Amino acid sequence: TCGFVLPKPNFSGFSEGEFGGKKIVSIDSADIDLSDIPLESENKESALPEEDVKTLCEWIKSTLGDTKVKEVSAGKRLVESPAAALNADGLTPQMRAMLKAFNPEGTLPNPAINFEINPKSELIKNLNDLRKNNESLAKLVLDQIYDNAMLSAGLLENPQNMVKRLNELMAKIK
Repeated sequence: TCGFVLPKPNFSGFSEGEFGGKKIVSIDSADIDLSDIPLESENKESALPEEDVKTLCEWIKSTLGDTKVKEVSAGKRLVESPAAALNADGLTPQMRAMLKAFNPEGTLPNPAINFEINPKSELIKNLNDLRKNNESLAKLVLDQIYDNAMLSAGLLENPQNMVKRLNELMAKIK
């Protein structure tokens, strides 16, 4: 079993290959299966309870809406990151950039994103508490977490909104 996975550039559009009997898929693919890779720690005590995770995922899905996320779930691949934006439509960031370069005047549809949260992340636990106590601030924080994940995935197209929101969040610090 391979202990690490790197993004696989895909400019060709051809089907995925195999190596050593294992299918080669990009790590940012929404349908990647990491069940055979042992996790360093299975400390479930520090994670949000499953019922809270389910409720939080539903709130995130309804708050972000169908135009931003296809589905929201608790991720098993996340260790340090609070969230990940996973490519669900197969159109990689590199392919999106190429299509945009070929047709600068044209518009691409929003990427189909599966949004995974890390129930062990302090930021996600704090978001869960915040949505119960201050929903307007929780929405700002959620939008920032979403844009952070999109930026990390190479899918954020308009960073100006992210910077404006980050400034708004910092202004609320007292």
